[in-house]
Amino acid sequence: MKKIRIIVRCLAFIGVVFTGFGFYYYSHNDDSLAVTRYDVISAKYTGTKDFKIIQLSDFHNHSLKYSGEDLLEIIAQENPDVIVSTGDFIDNHTRDFSMLEAMVASWEKKGIPFYYVDGNHERKAPKEITDKEHAIFDRWGKNLNQSKINLGNGIQLYGVRDPAAKGVYEWAYTGSYEGDVPQQLATLKDGFDASSYNILLCHRPDLFHLAEKNGYDLMFAGHTHGGQILLGKWAVAVYPWTEYVAGSYTKGKSQLLVSRGLGESYNLPVRHNCRAEIVVTTIKSKA
Repeated sequence: MKKIRIIVRCLAFIGVVFTGFGFYYYSHNDDSLAVTRYDVISAKYTGTKDFKIIQLSDFHNHSLKYSGEDLLEIIAQENPDVIVSTGDFIDNHTRDFSMLEAMVASWEKKGIPFYYVDGNHERKAPKEITDKEHAIFDRWGKNLNQSKINLGNGIQLYGVRDPAAKGVYEWAYTGSYEGDVPQQLATLKDGFDASSYNILLCHRPDLFHLAEKNGYDLMFAGHTHGGQILLGKWAVAVYPWTEYVAGSYTKGKSQLLVSRGLGESYNLPVRHNCRAEIVVTTIKSKA
């Protein structure tokens, strides 16, 4: 009986500690929005003017407001040449699509091209939810799952859908799970021009090695939410095992930019020391 009491007390203590941490982080939730900028200089880019790309990722049903700031107003002020999404704008719980409607209406009104690929939540959500998202996005944007588009001035944009699938538990896709992504990239090899500046949209940053292997100059990814809760630089809440949590990474001649995302996990709607993020990348000519 004494051993049982000790075990019960230890479990109770652990429960109190976790509850305390949970209360602290929920009460210190940071719902502000950061704009992170990167400059890329490449001899492959033939334009005479700088080319600005905004990357959005992992919206997860967040509102368009962030601590008094408006997502669409910030994007409009940036005046990008193109907007790209690396997935997870919806999940199993999406019922309100008005935010996505507002996004598309804003970008269409301003004439900003929009391209997107599916993340793991688009792949796993009920078909009616994913189809609804696609229908809204396709009114103005273009789905780049396993396809490409020429953006002009030597820039080619490619996309692959996430390898997740319906009916398979999320933990089956941890780490560097590749799924059918190598096959998707093999399909995209047809007409691949190494003299162009080739950009890949891919939800999972852990697949960066495939982008580098296939000769992509730049890969945009999300998925990690930047960890959501950081202790110093240590991500403790979301995907803490990944090598690519947030920011810029290089491998060979390839660069990876990982967005912290715009929303939070449904089961952990809190951020600490890890602000939501719009990624602004400006491509400049080396000449």
